Amino acid sequence: MQALLACRNCGTAVDGDASYVYCWRCLIGFDFVDAEREAEKIAGIRGPVRFGDYELIEEIGYGRVGIVFKAWQISLNRAVALKMLFDPRLESPVAWRGFVMEAEAASRLYHSNILRIYDAWESDGHRFLTTPWICGENLGRKIARGEYEVPNGERPSSGGPHYVEEQIAGLMGTIAWALHYAHESNVMHGNLRPRKILIDYRGRPHLTDFGVARLSWRESSGVERIETGMIDPPIGQDYIPPEQTLDDPPNRATDIYSLGVILYGLLTGRLPFTEAKVWEMWRKKKNGDPDSPRRHNPSIDEELAAICLKCLRRDPARRYLTAGELARDLEHWCSAWASSYRRSARTVVCDQR
Repeated sequence: MQALLACRNCGTAVDGDASYVYCWRCLIGFDFVDAEREAEKIAGIRGPVRFGDYELIEEIGYGRVGIVFKAWQISLNRAVALKMLFDPRLESPVAWRGFVMEAEAASRLYHSNILRIYDAWESDGHRFLTTPWICGENLGRKIARGEYEVPNGERPSSGGPHYVEEQIAGLMGTIAWALHYAHESNVMHGNLRPRKILIDYRGRPHLTDFGVARLSWRESSGVERIETGMIDPPIGQDYIPPEQTLDDPPNRATDIYSLGVILYGLLTGRLPFTEAKVWEMWRKKKNGDPDSPRRHNPSIDEELAAICLKCLRRDPARRYLTAGELARDLEHWCSAWASSYRRSARTVVCDQR
């Protein structure tokens, strides 16, 4: 008889071979893995296939908007990520022109931590966009493997009492600065999740899908349907702030709340709200702030937990006003911890002498 385990996020009973010891809802809500079709290849491409100026090498991912391929652009002799868009909302010429305009706005973002859009075009009734090819994987998969798990008091880190938290704060600070740059250029993301952050082989983060985010916003919010309790909302709803409605476009407060959810997940390995029923979770989100990350792991630094909770405040006016403010607080925390750790290390050496 197969052993049962408890989901690491919500405590629901799961089979012993469950992916990363999470239940299906938490896998989808946390956006850790492609829970619905984790191993299946949609297009079945296993080798080079010529497609206009591109040679499709292999399928590397999919989403509600399209399929992503690793491809080679023959004319410019470079590797790219090619996304084939099949969302029915793009069938209208007006909708497609609006999407291209947003893609063009995103393509003007020149930042080392933002994945640019090279091109968006239509051919034979199919719609595509291309971005640089990043050798790495998304943040969700890294979290799922426990790469950022914060040790508790019983199992301290070999790098120091807050070493893992410093890595998390540094990562989120870099992401926040990139987001601040986009906001200053009047470009909002609106759909930030772990899968929208690629980590390259050097450990550098890259924000993706700025041009696609608005397209999926209405579907990923689903606030009116959530409040009825009739159906479960789609993937990504855990990262939506409580004040958001279907007709509201994403803004700075939206993205900052999403950053807070990602930071909370990195620190605790769980989402801020984990009620069994999704509509109950949503109503709790609208009526109160989440528990402190320290409730799940008392070893988490109190100041870093406060930074996280400030991003997640129910009232948008009480959150960070800009992503730059969040980035500065994370940098100051890293500097203060590093200075304190160096002083304590020197004290230990002196005592040993």
